[in-house]
Amino acid sequence: MPHACSIEESGFAINKATGEVLVARLIEGKEVRSYGFNANGGEAPEPFHVWYKERTVQN
Repeated sequence: MPHACSIEESGFAINKATGEVLVARLIEGKEVRSYGFNANGGEAPEPFHVWYKERTVQN
C-alpha cells in the first residue's frame, strides 16, 4: 500500500568465541522483540540495552 510505511530496525551480534547469536528487532516502530536475551531485562549487553532504551522511550 502506498504511504503505509513503518519503522523496521534490527541489530545483531555474534560471539565469535561461543557462537552465541543475539538479535533485537523493532517492529512497526512500536514493539521490540529480542532473541537470545531479554531486551528489557538486565541481561542485555550494553549496546543492545542502549538501543532498546532509545526506541522504547514514551513521547
